Amino acid sequence: MQVSSNALIGRKVRKMGTCYKGGADHYHKVTENIGSVAAVYKYHNGLFGDRGQGGSSMIRNIASDDPQATAKDFFDRLTYGGIEKTLYYKDGTEKGKRVTMADGSTMNWRKVSSSADKSPAVDIDIERSNDHGELVTQKIHFTKG
Repeated sequence: MQVSSNALIGRKVRKMGTCYKGGADHYHKVTENIGSVAAVYKYHNGLFGDRGQGGSSMIRNIASDDPQATAKDFFDRLTYGGIEKTLYYKDGTEKGKRVTMADGSTMNWRKVSSSADKSPAVDIDIERSNDHGELVTQKIHFTKG
């Protein structure tokens, strides 16, 4: 099927093969998703969850009965409409996912973190973001509790 250039006027056309996470119809900025995440998970002054046991306020904890499922749900809500890439260990097994948002922020979901309890974690990096609202760079561990 051929489409004339006149048929494309006024329509947003994305690169062939680009799909946005969750079936979104456009490339989302992280600010578009914060409300839906904050409706379910504690959010205050740009930080999710509670302060972790370490000294840094940027290390956060969210406790649940099923840390893996909670981490995945949190990640999927926060990264809706982004572009996802699977991350692998050197042996070829899946390590997690990385999503880049339209504003330049990136989020990583790791099935297993390097912490002592090996809890799943989500890293939020807004260093390259041009529109992140009050959200700050942080690492969130999903713990049993």
